[in-house]
Amino acid sequence: MSTSTLDALSDALVNQLSNSEAFVRQRARHKLVAIGQNAVSAVIPLANSLHDHVRWECARILASIGDSSTVATLINLLEDSNPPTRWDSALGSSQSAKMR
Repeated sequence: MSTSTLDALSDALVNQLSNSEAFVRQRARHKLVAIGQNAVSAVIPLANSLHDHVRWECARILASIGDSSTVATLINLLEDSNPPTRWDSALGSSQSAKMR
């Protein structure tokens, strides 16, 4: 798949992370994780979302991808107001830091 196709797919999946249905968000999360590093640039802006569940999905996706380029975002999410977001950020930042 070309990079532009992956970018378009990532953007469409990122939009699904705001869906009120948990199964829609879960399916989008799994697909973004499968895309891997090519999805990172589409996911990182979600760290600034006003919605707890979107920031949590961001942390879970970045933690699962485990790319060292996500460490700064995951460290910032350690101070999130949402405990599950902080938890997944802690797991992800430690895993991603090992990859540096």
